[in-house]
Amino acid sequence: EFYDIGKLGIPEDLLSLPRSLGDGERRFIDEHARFGAELFAACGAKAAIAEVVRAHHAFHETSTMPLVTAILGACDALAAMVSQRPYAEARPVGQALAELRAERRHQFHPDVVDILHDIDIRSAA
Repeated sequence: EFYDIGKLGIPEDLLSLPRSLGDGERRFIDEHARFGAELFAACGAKAAIAEVVRAHHAFHETSTMPLVTAILGACDALAAMVSQRPYAEARPVGQALAELRAERRHQFHPDVVDILHDIDIRSAA
């Protein structure tokens, strides 16, 4: 997960808390995207790659993000929802996709959510 390289700057004990994060903790962890973009830029990565890393948690409705960033953001969210976490049980894929659909046009690009839903339907057939 190259796009989460900025988590290297987050203490492991904070990343593995067995509870929901407080506002300050959440803001600190949210900085991983910016930190990761800075790491990519410092290593000479193309600006477009650093921008994808920086914006992978941006809300669709508030940005003119490239499609690759919208895809990465939705897939990252889906993977997080269906994975066991110290602070949350893994959700079934259908439930996670329903949550993405509830946020389409707001947090996630609607076309990306529709494609993820179509992939799930095809894989179930």
